[in-house]
Amino acid sequence: MTEIQILDSQHQNKIVNLIVDKELCLTVEVKTHENNDEFDSPIEVLGLATYSNSESTVSSYASIFDTL
Repeated sequence: MTEIQILDSQHQNKIVNLIVDKELCLTVEVKTHENNDEFDSPIEVLGLATYSNSESTVSSYASIFDTL
């Protein structure tokens, strides 16, 4: 059995992509608070993160931004 849950947009985290010279890519999850309170420390804001210097991965992300 498969269950799909739709999340309220107020509880969704944001994703930030940083592409440097079309050679490196850093993707970071930025957490949001449910009640808009501040976090105790800046490190609490960050969630999962990935780093890539793979040409195919960086090119894929860069092409998305090139089309905007």
